[in-house]
Amino acid sequence: LELSNNQLKEANNKLSEENDLMYADFKKSQAELKRRDSIEYASEMELERAKVREMKNKLSAHQDTISILTQQKDAQIKLYKTREDKELEKVIELENKVKVLDNIVYKTGQSVQTMNMLNNKCQTRFAKPEYLKKAKRANPRLYDIGCYNDNLVLMLAPESDEVIRLEKEVRSKLSDLIKPFYYTKLNNLYDLFVPQREKSSDQRYFSERSRMSHINVNNEKKK
Repeated sequence: LELSNNQLKEANNKLSEENDLMYADFKKSQAELKRRDSIEYASEMELERAKVREMKNKLSAHQDTISILTQQKDAQIKLYKTREDKELEKVIELENKVKVLDNIVYKTGQSVQTMNMLNNKCQTRFAKPEYLKKAKRANPRLYDIGCYNDNLVLMLAPESDEVIRLEKEVRSKLSDLIKPFYYTKLNNLYDLFVPQREKSSDQRYFSERSRMSHINVNNEKKK
């Protein structure tokens, strides 16, 4: 019986302790409810909600800025590619003109050599001397070999002023057209918003083509 009484006392003590803990939790919860119902708590919550709204607005504005800059970046890439295509077309056209001029210079040089060989080795004769005299009276410059050779050399010689002027003009236009594109600035803008990636095959091709063309023009200037 004494053992049973001791067990009951221990059980009562535990229950009393648990009741005290529960009562303390109750008081704490009651105080928290009162605090939440107070004006001060309402003001604090309103401030927190205002901060959240402000952060959302800033995030939205930042996303809009990123979207605008991304569109500008895409537009710049498209513009650079369009300009580069046009410049390359002009470069190719001028290179073709240079080839044509070089071909003209070569052929005219051959023509001058051929005319000199013909003038030195053979003479054109009429069947009767009186026919030659009549032809000379009708068109004396046509049969003036010296005058003809002088004009031909002046007009068609590889070193003539006109051919040299045309070559200089074409090479000057090539020098003005072939300029390096500023990919560094474009890549810096791209790096602000997109992880760095390697250039595409088209970008590497046009970049290398522009660089080599620029080197060729600089070499021509040094010559």
